[in-house]
Amino acid sequence: MDSATGEQVSADLPWSHILLACSVIVLEAGAARFLELGNADQLLISGVRCCVQLTCLGFILAPIFEMRSPLLVLGYVFGFMVLVSAYEAAARPKVTYPGMFSKAVVSLGSALLLNGLLLLYIVRPAPWYDAQYVIPLAGMLINNSLSGVALALNAMIDYLHGNKEQVEVLLAFGASPWEAAWPGFVKSVQAALIPAINGMNVVGLVSIPGMMTGQILGGAPPMKAARYQIVITFLIAGCTFAAVVLICVFTIQAFFDPRGRHDDSEVKPQSRLNISRLLDCSKWPSRTPKAAGQAESLPAGAERCGTPLVLQQSWQKSTGGRRILDLALDGQVGPRPLKAALQVGAGEVLCVMGASGVGKSTMLKWIADLTSSGASKMSLGGEDSRRMAPQQWRREAGC
Repeated sequence: MDSATGEQVSADLPWSHILLACSVIVLEAGAARFLELGNADQLLISGVRCCVQLTCLGFILAPIFEMRSPLLVLGYVFGFMVLVSAYEAAARPKVTYPGMFSKAVVSLGSALLLNGLLLLYIVRPAPWYDAQYVIPLAGMLINNSLSGVALALNAMIDYLHGNKEQVEVLLAFGASPWEAAWPGFVKSVQAALIPAINGMNVVGLVSIPGMMTGQILGGAPPMKAARYQIVITFLIAGCTFAAVVLICVFTIQAFFDPRGRHDDSEVKPQSRLNISRLLDCSKWPSRTPKAAGQAESLPAGAERCGTPLVLQQSWQKSTGGRRILDLALDGQVGPRPLKAALQVGAGEVLCVMGASGVGKSTMLKWIADLTSSGASKMSLGGEDSRRMAPQQWRREAGC
């Protein structure tokens, strides 16, 4: 066919030519072993996996392209591509929280659906579910969104889990969960969008992008290929942005309870392997059983001090001030009880002293409603804390 029509198909490559390309990886691995770089095995394994995975992909896509079934095409995109991408994104952070995988699925799937529909409207394949268009285009959107979601997840979790004290300080001053998490949200979205922004800045200058290269090799005119590349580049940025914002919002919700308290009690070390490491047995997480009779470790405070904090302070009317804060706290600090009964009058200053680990900081967190204190009662100016919005209670109790 005439290449000017844009319908010429690139020439087929015999296996002998493929093996010639494979020799490059073999030589590279040999040079790495000679230079004692320590990654010769990794190069060979990656090369073998590349051949196997792409060959399997070709066998899988061939019947999908031939059957031309919309259910099969959409099932492959949302039932396989999105799920695999979500698993990979959820496996990247060092720690995980409950439901992170499902939230990654929703984020990537929603972003792909919105931007994919717009892309289909722009490209208008006939029929609209033509696998030759839908699967490659969806793959480009998902692949770039995966990188953004993985970066955003890691940065957002690092802020909420690693900067717990900073978040709780903001909450103690009456900030809402969204306000307390806002600095981390901004940094996470900015970091996740860096690859997409950099890609748009240098596209067409340092290299010809993948889609444009494929169309030119297939015989499409360069101007036609450039228009397609502009469309896919913009929608990749839009898909990445939508997926990143959604996963950040879901992560913020997961780190706060209904009362707006910061809660990372369900955060655990990452146990799943990302797909790129599944075949590397040396990277599998070890599950060494606990030795028989080994005691559970106690919180640091419990090890240092075995005496619980018990405070009893009665408000004296002779102070001349009116009674403002009334506290009856009853809960646990690890395995130990903590009780405190305080009545504070206007203008009164209290000083709480005790050994490290008895529960002084925990008591202050209870008063600020930053953590649940069990069967406790708190009132401010005669109004029960449970009847006040958490942000209002923290603002007024902090004053």
